[in-house]
Amino acid sequence: MNKILVIDNEFEIVEMISDILSIHDYEVKTALDGKDAIKSAIQFHPDLILCDISMPETNGYAVLKALRNDKRTHAIPFIFLTALGGMHNLRKGMRLGADDYLAKPVSAEELIAAVRTRLEKHHQITNHYKNEIEQTKYDLEISRNYDETTGLPKRIVLERKLKQHATNTTPSSTLALLIIKFNRFKNITDIFGKNDYLRLIHELVERIENETSIEKNTYSISDDEFGIPLNNISTRKSLTQLAKKILSAIRIPVALENRELNCNASIGLSVSPNSSIKPEKLISNAEIALNAALEDGFNTFKFYEEKLKKHAIDQINLESALHKALERDEFTLYYQPKINTSNQNIIGSEALIRWENPNYGLISPTQFIPIAEENGLIIPIGEWVLESICNQLNDWKRAGIDPAPVAINISARQLEQKKFVDSISSILEKTKVENELLEIELTESILIKNSQKISKKLVKLRKSGMKVAIDDFGTGYSSLAYLTNFPFDKLKIDQSFIRDIATDKAAASLATSIISMAHRLGVRVIAEGVETEDQIKLLKDHKCDEMQGYYFSKPVPVDRFTDLLKNNSLSL
Repeated sequence: MNKILVIDNEFEIVEMISDILSIHDYEVKTALDGKDAIKSAIQFHPDLILCDISMPETNGYAVLKALRNDKRTHAIPFIFLTALGGMHNLRKGMRLGADDYLAKPVSAEELIAAVRTRLEKHHQITNHYKNEIEQTKYDLEISRNYDETTGLPKRIVLERKLKQHATNTTPSSTLALLIIKFNRFKNITDIFGKNDYLRLIHELVERIENETSIEKNTYSISDDEFGIPLNNISTRKSLTQLAKKILSAIRIPVALENRELNCNASIGLSVSPNSSIKPEKLISNAEIALNAALEDGFNTFKFYEEKLKKHAIDQINLESALHKALERDEFTLYYQPKINTSNQNIIGSEALIRWENPNYGLISPTQFIPIAEENGLIIPIGEWVLESICNQLNDWKRAGIDPAPVAINISARQLEQKKFVDSISSILEKTKVENELLEIELTESILIKNSQKISKKLVKLRKSGMKVAIDDFGTGYSSLAYLTNFPFDKLKIDQSFIRDIATDKAAASLATSIISMAHRLGVRVIAEGVETEDQIKLLKDHKCDEMQGYYFSKPVPVDRFTDLLKNNSLSL
């Protein structure tokens, strides 16, 4: 039943209107003056108000203004009852927010028609907003619970499922959680479009669920991480077998854009011997195990163990120490010579950073560089490396040693800086080092992201006289044809291709094909990881331009490398 408030200082009019409305099943409340009307509207909260304009003390305009300024009553439909004529009265009421006018005396038919029309219109508007609110709530709930791109349930849904398992099972029930991370998956998504990305995800998820024999049991932890809860897994052995099967299934090539794409993954496993473990703890343990698996390389899996947690804590402590390493002057540079293949003279070097900490000893870049990239310390560290190289080049000059070009590795985080090129130019200008003595090395995976912006930066660097080399070629998802979109001078064949060239015909064929294609493009080729005379002979026969590897020298401290430069000799 709709509620209506009738306001008029004439009792007979109020009584007449009330009788008409009551006959038509409306609940009626009345007020004989403006002040009482405002109080009644707030308390009664009617669905419609009928109000006379001409009332002593507080007139209808004042009542309407007060109700429109109160958030509790501002949306109630309002119809003026008036014997006053003239357009100025109508306009004034409408400006204040009146919905309609009824002229006195009003007939029963006219009154009921106006009331029904106004209530119906208000009902439609209210329903419209209610529907919009409900749709917004639904959209927010979907967004909160499901990944927008893949449609898979998110981590929050996984936590609810794990809680439900703990509630509905016996204390002795076991529960396992696998978190699967697709390695270098971001590189793939940068190359392919959204549709192909979705096809790839759905294909890989289907393979995983085929191995677990449970449909719709995959949860999106992040863009490249997915959780799989498993109930009542009996033994560690069965989980080990399952993890191996999943990794094997993921490695089967996926056809995209008329090419076969090879994927691989790492898995972290967390097992609860009973249902008492909290869901967030189970997930956290699986992520710790996953990080440990990632440190071991691709296609690996790890079970959570307490010692892994200690390792994770050690990593946090390592990061804390890394923040202070620059100010404490704990970094140093090692140099590995680059060799001219034809005469085996030193023609340059690659500078490699090392970190010697009082508590941890000598720390490999593979340990601290990923941390530095993640927390942004790679920017000041990179500037220190460049300035240290420039100062060393000047030291060699002052010592009468003709310095050879030094290569410096650049990370994606550094290259993404807006002022990256300006920063390098500023350091070279400050140290008065010739641009030609500096080479920039980038991995092919870096080039895939924001390729147009990166290409412009590389053009600027090369115009200034610096050389650009593509490092670790063959380990990414691009081809030499793709890389021709970027300006570069050298191509470094990854050591994984060089390792077997003397014993494996396929490896030799691949390496020599790369050398031949690069030369046709006018690009010099460097072979990384050279360790044997047989490798040297093959590379020399196929006119590889430069070599680098342990056969000639490991990365060595600056004083030892200085001796090599003085003699241009590799008699170590």
